[in-house]
Amino acid sequence: MEVCPFTHRSQGANRPEKIGPYGSDMDEQSPLSDLSEIDRRVLEALVKNTGRVVSRQTLTRVAGLDTVSKRRVDVSLVAIRRALGPDSLQTVRQRGWLLTPEGATAAGLA
Repeated sequence: MEVCPFTHRSQGANRPEKIGPYGSDMDEQSPLSDLSEIDRRVLEALVKNTGRVVSRQTLTRVAGLDTVSKRRVDVSLVAIRRALGPDSLQTVRQRGWLLTPEGATAAGLA
């Protein structure tokens, strides 16, 4: 029987038999190890444009998300903020997002 690694803690998610393939200790892993392939491509686009504001359209094109929902970029940005920290990305209203120096440091770039 295969067990879902995303089971709620009240249902015993931290029991050894319910720990998924990624384990349960977040401190032992790189913060980037929890990102999906799509999230990594979005982060890569932000890294390539460090110091510049990147629009949703650019992130969609560069990350290869043309065939999925336009809001998929938002999901990736939330995952990146969770992995790198809340101050890793700066939202520039009506323009896009900017990878901050703290985000670059957390990603292991600086």
